[in-house]
Amino acid sequence: MCTVRRQRDIGFEGGVETLRKLLKQIGFAYKRKDGTRYLRQKPAIAIQRLAFLSSYLSYLQEGTHDFVFLDETWVFRKGSGKEGFAWQNSDVRSCPTKLASYGERYVVMDAGSKNGFIPGAHKAFSTKKKPKPGDDYHGDLDGPLFLNWFQTKLLPNLKQDSVIVMDNAPYHRVQVHTMEELTRTGNRMLSDVNEGQ
Repeated sequence: MCTVRRQRDIGFEGGVETLRKLLKQIGFAYKRKDGTRYLRQKPAIAIQRLAFLSSYLSYLQEGTHDFVFLDETWVFRKGSGKEGFAWQNSDVRSCPTKLASYGERYVVMDAGSKNGFIPGAHKAFSTKKKPKPGDDYHGDLDGPLFLNWFQTKLLPNLKQDSVIVMDNAPYHRVQVHTMEELTRTGNRMLSDVNEGQ
């Protein structure tokens, strides 16, 4: 395990519980060792992060690609609901209201870069199932739906060479071709090469 020694002042303005949740989400575990506390990161996650950062810096230094970040979220037709948290400021319009019903839930898919959202890439749709309290939107998304959006809404609307950055959601990792299809294609290519000699 890779370890990072905890420091008292880390420059994080949020609460302790928020920081704990964020660190857990990105693969850290909090362990006690010999009376000293450590944050531990799984080696596979550390290697993936280093590979990502290396590629990211390489493309950044080239300066020829636009970085496009994609993500999904959800919202109820009448707001986010009374439970949980929402970003707010002192403006009365940002204060939550208690509603008898939050209405339909919509999943929103979009992508953006330093120049703003990608025109034409936005997709929002009403979920089919009635969400239970605490449900997120991940049950409403699957590989074929994501792949369709990616191929028909996002890719055709990119105006320059782009590096697309996304999280590791299960529906982002769709196997498009079966191993049998890949084997047939590979055998066909080898046959073509052998015939051309």
